[in-house]
Amino acid sequence: MDDGGGESDGVRARPGPSGTAGTGGTRGMGETRGRGETGGTRRRRRGCAPGCLAALLAPVIGLALLVMIPIWVDDARLDALAERAAAHPLPPRTHRADADVQRSVTLRGNGNHCDYLVRLALSSTLPAAEIARYYENARIEGVDDDRADTAVYFHESPTPAKRPPTAPRSFILEVSDSTDAGLDLRCH
Repeated sequence: MDDGGGESDGVRARPGPSGTAGTGGTRGMGETRGRGETGGTRRRRRGCAPGCLAALLAPVIGLALLVMIPIWVDDARLDALAERAAAHPLPPRTHRADADVQRSVTLRGNGNHCDYLVRLALSSTLPAAEIARYYENARIEGVDDDRADTAVYFHESPTPAKRPPTAPRSFILEVSDSTDAGLDLRCH
């Protein structure tokens, strides 16, 4: 129903290009209004990029943390074992042949457990039997507060030569311990 005021069905007519009432769909010189307007205030629509990105990354980050946290925990245990092994007093006439401490966490053999291994390169003028006895009696705290296992491996020359009793002897001290694997993937 038209009451003559230029309105029809609740739509208000806009003046046309020459000032006459029209539909307001086009304006002078090809300028249009509506979606993608070129004049007036425009509402910018934000995409879902930040929210979508967070929704996609959250499970990936959660899975990465689920895998990495047990590895970080076992690495910290290994570091503590290495510090205790390096801090243990050396036998008399013995010194470190190398400042580096080798260390690893892995599964050795069969089973579902973590094996911690620390290796120190040492040199001594003591007899091999005395060095072995010293480390058999050594009390180095293991990963879970128990005593760690120790083993000594001597480097012997492949050619049998008469060795002077005071000549330095190179050997490797291994300190090892085992724990339950937990969620550390290296130990399964």
